[in-house]
Amino acid sequence: MKKMIRRTASMAISAFMVAQTLPFSVFAAGGNTLNIHPYIVDAATKTALKAPNDSATGKPADATRAAAKGTANTTMTFNVVEVNSDGSAKSGGYSSTAAGTTFTGLPDGYFKITPVNNDTDNNFRDAEAFIIQLPVPDGSNILRTVDIYPKFTNNNDTSDPETPGQETPAAGDTHNVTLTKTKAGSTDAVAGATYKIYYKDAAGNWVAGSSTYTTGANGKIVVDGLPLGEYYFVEQTAPDDYLLDQTPIKFTINGTAAATATATNDSKLKVKKNIDNDGAGNTYNWTITADVPTKTENLLSYTVTDEYTGLSSAAEDITVAIAGMTETTDYTVDKATVGTITINLTAAGIEKLAGKTSFDIKVGTKLAASATEATNEASISYKYAYNPDNTDPTPNIPDIPDPDDPDDPDHPYPDPTNYPDSGETPDPTDPNSPADKVTPGTFTISNVNGEEELAGASYKITSEDGTIVKTVADSPDVATVEKLAPGHYQIRQTAVDDGHLLNDEVKDIYVGKDGDIYSDPECQNKIVNDKGTTDTTDDTPNQVKFYNQPKGSFDLPFTGTTATIVFSITGILLMAGTAFFIFIILKKKDEEEEEKENS
Repeated sequence: MKKMIRRTASMAISAFMVAQTLPFSVFAAGGNTLNIHPYIVDAATKTALKAPNDSATGKPADATRAAAKGTANTTMTFNVVEVNSDGSAKSGGYSSTAAGTTFTGLPDGYFKITPVNNDTDNNFRDAEAFIIQLPVPDGSNILRTVDIYPKFTNNNDTSDPETPGQETPAAGDTHNVTLTKTKAGSTDAVAGATYKIYYKDAAGNWVAGSSTYTTGANGKIVVDGLPLGEYYFVEQTAPDDYLLDQTPIKFTINGTAAATATATNDSKLKVKKNIDNDGAGNTYNWTITADVPTKTENLLSYTVTDEYTGLSSAAEDITVAIAGMTETTDYTVDKATVGTITINLTAAGIEKLAGKTSFDIKVGTKLAASATEATNEASISYKYAYNPDNTDPTPNIPDIPDPDDPDDPDHPYPDPTNYPDSGETPDPTDPNSPADKVTPGTFTISNVNGEEELAGASYKITSEDGTIVKTVADSPDVATVEKLAPGHYQIRQTAVDDGHLLNDEVKDIYVGKDGDIYSDPECQNKIVNDKGTTDTTDDTPNQVKFYNQPKGSFDLPFTGTTATIVFSITGILLMAGTAFFIFIILKKKDEEEEEKENS
């Protein structure tokens, strides 16, 4: 409806302007003769000639004005076509068979006059077309032999004529435009984007030129030979991996300086998954990171879907949070379908994405009791289209989706764009993949005295915040811990057999998403213990070892090495010797002082 109102208004205004410039009267049908006398003027004069009394009206006074304003041209030729009042070609109407400057036998009506030669124009001759009505009233007279004096500028740069779409503009050419296309948020050139140029036709309608222009390797398009006036670039197709953005890009040819225009394309939006290393017990957390376009005003909808296996499907076990957003107001969460979580951003939520390059969705649930593996695969579905700026008085540009009018049959909403695209197979080993999987962590705990495996010990496993997530005991000589979610855990020995001392060391481990245990937060160094010997044939992967000192043994800090005991004893002997030496010196000094007093 909005577009129809705009179109109707545009047609009405165009008709009104034509009527003001070329008053319409109904005359008896008859033959008319049209003589065209073109003049060449400079850019400043052409701009001044936009006033109605300087239009090509066909009245005798035009000749005087034309001679005063410019220089006569004797080589330009024109085509003449009969049109309706809205500028469209009249069915069965007159059309010249050859370009020329004199046309006879023209019926009464409206005629569109278009230059056809290269004397003044390389491109967009139709942008300099104009409409005149025959016959022409002149006071009380009716002119059926009409002489018109249209004025044109020389739009050619003869020093370096360009082909449409070439990538280097001619030096000093004031009738060309250079469009530079880059990736949004960077200076990277975007090649392979196609554009059309829109201009106003003789009836004031915005129409597309016949040529299509493609950005080159440097992201540029150069178009030469443009008449004075306002134009718009409108993208027709985007390169692979980029989003189509049909925002009209305005530029003006003023004859004083070459025109420039810039455009950016957002990359197609993607999503990736990361297993968070902050689980506890069977609590399993992950982060979905989804891209945000730089032009969030073009984002019409945004839905994130996560499909999972091996996890609890109970709604109360699933949590979803987006920093800075409020559920229901900014997003909704649908957990009704088992194995699927759907997060849909509302219009308010989409507005909060402005200025961001991505946003995180934190999801938490629990490992299923019987799970040997859990998988996740995230995807996004979104609508992205030109969002008109209603503050711009630009007339409607055709063939651009209008999000403000979803019922417009000519310009429906675009189909949703999905990532991953159909047919893609996400790779869980790729850190940027939308898919991921986790194997619940399983490992053993052993306590030994030297190489002897001991029994009767028990342990507690806590999360980083101290919450107990597991308690286990030797069965019979090692304790087995099963199904821990990825995360940081601490292990403490809580009991040992009667013949050994309790080891109060705290062991830090990290469970990776592959189910193995590691000694570092990055999960790069797997834990493999060898019972404290140099013989690696008995290495046991994924095993944590506690060393227990027998009761009644040398009661020093015990770490399981003879070297430490030797160094400790040596240290004690050295300290005792030093104390004895100081004692002897002090005693001798006292004796010497006593002898002096006695003497």
